[in-house]
Amino acid sequence: MAKGVAILEPEAGASVRPPFRIALHGSGMNVSNTVLSEPGSGHFRVRLKTVSGREEVMSLNNGFTEVWLQPPVGSYSERVEFIDHTNPDRVLATSPPVSLRVQN
Repeated sequence: MAKGVAILEPEAGASVRPPFRIALHGSGMNVSNTVLSEPGSGHFRVRLKTVSGREEVMSLNNGFTEVWLQPPVGSYSERVEFIDHTNPDRVLATSPPVSLRVQN
């Protein structure tokens, strides 16, 4: 199975109202809590970037595959990375960026 990560929700170009859910998927990797330090295991890191370039980074160290966010109104680009538990500086997979609009 090919390794990869994807943002399942929201879809690219979506307009959302806060709070909204980001749902993630990993293929060919073991998503787990950071206490599990086995080869091939890791966790998701979500990057949410404003059009002005400010970036928020959230590590889902608990092994979660979704997170609820409540950012201010605006346009964003989001992407997800899969972080290796045996080497936290190593990114095993990255999704393509997804654009979204947060509105009232």
